[in-house]
Amino acid sequence: MRRFAVMGAALLLGAAATLASAPAVAKIVTITGVRDNVNPLAPLGVGRCGPGRSTVSIQPGPGSSTGTSNFGDFTSTQSHCITPPVPAPFDSGLFTYNFADGDTCSGPTPAT
Repeated sequence: MRRFAVMGAALLLGAAATLASAPAVAKIVTITGVRDNVNPLAPLGVGRCGPGRSTVSIQPGPGSSTGTSNFGDFTSTQSHCITPPVPAPFDSGLFTYNFADGDTCSGPTPAT
């Protein structure tokens, strides 16, 4: 029995080393879930969107930018640009979702 436990531990360590050396693979996945946000709109011209536009920044905080999905709980950091008056379509969005298990997903947000 003891030999099995030692051999099993060696196999697990070997598998972990193999997985750790494997390169990361990018793929397209579908994320479904819900997220809450209470961050205010930045003043006109302030932020990455430039003059005449407003930057909507969504940052983690109490009651904000937290959610749950088919990949587990997450926090999000996002921003996008709008041209007032609001409500208005947005564009130039960027996002990063940080999942509870340590995984991260980031990319552009499609315009609306």
